[in-house]
Amino acid sequence: MKCKRQKKVKQCLAFYENLFGFRAPFQVLVDGTFAQAALKYKVQIAEQLPKYFGRDVVCSTTGCVLAELENLGASFYGARLVTKAFRVKECKHGGKAASRGRTRNPIARIAANKCILGLVGKGNPNHFMVATQDPELTNGVNQLAGVPLLYIVQNTVVLGKPADVSMAKGAAVKGGQCAPSSGEREKLDVLKAARGLPPGGATKVARRRKKRGANPLSCLKSKKLKSKGVDGVNIEVKKRKRHRMRISDHVKRELSELKGRPLDGNN
Repeated sequence: MKCKRQKKVKQCLAFYENLFGFRAPFQVLVDGTFAQAALKYKVQIAEQLPKYFGRDVVCSTTGCVLAELENLGASFYGARLVTKAFRVKECKHGGKAASRGRTRNPIARIAANKCILGLVGKGNPNHFMVATQDPELTNGVNQLAGVPLLYIVQNTVVLGKPADVSMAKGAAVKGGQCAPSSGEREKLDVLKAARGLPPGGATKVARRRKKRGANPLSCLKSKKLKSKGVDGVNIEVKKRKRHRMRISDHVKRELSELKGRPLDGNN
């Protein structure tokens, strides 16, 4: 498994463990569509899920899933054999015989997606993960908070990103964990009253601005220009300075008198 995919799996598992109480071994509910996709892409569910999570996993199914696969006929015979190897959860649809897939009464059975939604619908108390390829069941799970979703993409098992409902409830749970309890609030009010502070929310203290000095970059000396020599070696080039010559006043007068006289070739 690639490092990037493994990092995402760890982040999702940490989210469900810290905010929704999931613990190993993880309980995974497998339906017929997931088992059929696993056969198609040659995915060993019982072997690859523990490697994917890095934890122990217990795969299970329901009697309604087994009954539905039996009614679908020979095309889903392999998927039925795969799901029969898992634990069967009591779904209360037709009694113990229906949960084991042995009942012949079609009225006692319900659709597999409705059966699984019924097990995870009321707050998911047993901390089930749902493994499915059914779009209807996927949409139903995404509307429930705290229910992880597993699906297969080609030959890879993927743990879906937490739904928006789960993210919102997780943020509320996290805020409740960080907030002080009623007893802690009473103690804080007593301590504030002893120091003369008003009770309730935190008071902001005005910070005094410190005096700032000169910009250190403006105090730096100017850098000398460098030019490359013949051999490519950098040579420092100094700036040329202008020197002004000062002429005395009597010299200036003599020069001005010479300018006014006509030039003579004998002189």
